[in-house]
Amino acid sequence: MLGREFVVFIREYVRGTSLEQYIRDNRGNIELRFIEQFLSTMFGLLFELEQRGMVHGDIHADNVLVTRSRYNLKGDVQFRVTDFKPTGHEEPVDYLGIARSLKGLLECVRYEEQQLRDRYVFEVLRNDFLGRYLVESDPTVDDRAFGPRELQSKLDSVDEMFAAASASRGPEAAVRSVRR
Repeated sequence: MLGREFVVFIREYVRGTSLEQYIRDNRGNIELRFIEQFLSTMFGLLFELEQRGMVHGDIHADNVLVTRSRYNLKGDVQFRVTDFKPTGHEEPVDYLGIARSLKGLLECVRYEEQQLRDRYVFEVLRNDFLGRYLVESDPTVDDRAFGPRELQSKLDSVDEMFAAASASRGPEAAVRSVRR
């Protein structure tokens, strides 16, 4: 119809597995770098949607595909969000869906086998991202609530935080300082 605005989604075929299935298939074998890459991708998506005045409204582990490009020689994974149905839901729905996926991913990490840097990252992801940033719905309580750019910035600073804490206290004490 003329004079109406429509949103058209063109989808490509993506060969991959859902994040839900990936979690089931890789219990105990998921690395922290994989989780960091997942979060970075989700924050980028949320930022892009925010810029367009949109929300996905149904992000969860079954709606995220894990795939590898045939042309990526390093074998890095890519995450693709499916079942894109922009809705009138408020933004917390997407953040809470990412939080549930993060919880499932963290449950697959063999904590005791991790290097100290990865233990530090694990604690930050569990205590700060899962315990606060992704579940807080009031930006006046935490300025990272609904802030994908702020969340990405925090994620990007984890290595610097670990280095600074390790330099002042030692790496073991740095991990203990973020463990709750």
